[in-house]
Amino acid sequence: MTSSNQSALMGGQSSSVQEDMRILFDRGDIKILVVTSVAEEGIDIKQCNLIIKYNNVGSERTMIQRRGRARDKNSKAILLALDSGVEQQEFENFKKEQMMQECIKDLQAQTDDAMRKMISDTTERLKRQMEERKAQEQDLRNRLKERKYELKCRVCSSVISKSMEVRRIAESSYVCCDKTVWKRTEIILTKRPTKLNHVINCAEWVCKCGQALGTVLRYSNVTFPAFRAQCINLKCIGDDDSGEEIRNVKWGDIQKQHFNVDPITIQDIKNMANALKYDDKSREIETNLEARETMANQIEIDKYKERSRRQKEHITLEE
Repeated sequence: MTSSNQSALMGGQSSSVQEDMRILFDRGDIKILVVTSVAEEGIDIKQCNLIIKYNNVGSERTMIQRRGRARDKNSKAILLALDSGVEQQEFENFKKEQMMQECIKDLQAQTDDAMRKMISDTTERLKRQMEERKAQEQDLRNRLKERKYELKCRVCSSVISKSMEVRRIAESSYVCCDKTVWKRTEIILTKRPTKLNHVINCAEWVCKCGQALGTVLRYSNVTFPAFRAQCINLKCIGDDDSGEEIRNVKWGDIQKQHFNVDPITIQDIKNMANALKYDDKSREIETNLEARETMANQIEIDKYKERSRRQKEHITLEE
């Protein structure tokens, strides 16, 4: 018996064929059914009294689903494990199932009033924790809101940007939203663009002296320079200026100890939209980066198609 979610060409079976096989099995005309992962799809076989899993194990949920296909009284489920990894996973599933059963028993032993109180207490506790975390974050932002820093090249000490012009994208990329920054820096095109979520890494971003500053990203069809924290020095400006430059800091520490970084906004994106098109050379670079964005998107599409093809082949071989 194979899955009804696959076409006949891929080895699948229709629901009517599956039903005929179940009837023949319940009647005793078929003594043994060899099934694929269809055993996890809720197939109900009333007369089945033995499940044999051949060196195949999944999660604890899968284990319970497969075992549940045996509906006959005193039925059993057996795993033939050919290696210790499969055996160990099955034992882990047993332990998780046992813990789940203990939890269910404990909950069922509670009165309705006790359950409601438990839910209410837990909800209030989580709410308090969330409010405390938000209050701590806001307190930190308030303490740092007046602090301003220059972000400088760690080799030549040229000022690349100021902290007020830094924004974060998806909690992972920290970009400069100053339109004039391109005139103070250079772009070195890398061989192959890469895509991570909605951000495309297209090139290297360097100082005029040649020192690396970070990467050049494409986000929302706009080009942004993204800092690597280890490639820059920080210098406090204003009343707190001590004259010293801070080196080798991480973005997490920067936001806890030095200055706030706001999430990028639509207005920031609009402001940077044509920033790189200030002369013929920069316009040519922008066109090249746009082409690299298209290339990266196509690479992701091709990877997705290949994964889908391999998955179909795997399902066919398994069935």
